[in-house]
Amino acid sequence: MHIDFGRHALPEEYHHLNLLEIMRRGLFRQYVTGINRIFGNGKLVFLQYHYGDDWNWIVYDREQQEVVKHGQTLDVNHTYRIGLNEFAMEDGYVYEICPAFDFLMHVEHFMPRISPEPRYRKELKETAAWLTDVSNPVLVRYKFKHAE
Repeated sequence: MHIDFGRHALPEEYHHLNLLEIMRRGLFRQYVTGINRIFGNGKLVFLQYHYGDDWNWIVYDREQQEVVKHGQTLDVNHTYRIGLNEFAMEDGYVYEICPAFDFLMHVEHFMPRISPEPRYRKELKETAAWLTDVSNPVLVRYKFKHAE
């Protein structure tokens, strides 16, 4: 597997520097300095990396040997836009622990723009109705679909 960060890749001339020196020189704001987290489920590999002030995600398809998604958040078909945080993968599903406040913001701000299927809309609204900003986190389960 090879991920090319293009012009955002740390130039070879800086490879000898340790992370402290990279931070001192401010290079971490201009270049990708490494992968922070990596998860896989057989077909897909999820990589999280830091670029500038943001965390970004890459979803790499091992069978196609290519990047299929890339960005700060991932658009999940028929539900709402999410930013992956703490998650686990099992039997083709992704399970994410979403703080109640974040979940309420997703439902309030993204649902009107990204219309989920009626069965998901109803479930999301019912869950949001009994939550407050300080409620316990919500466990969200979803499955990524691949363009064939």
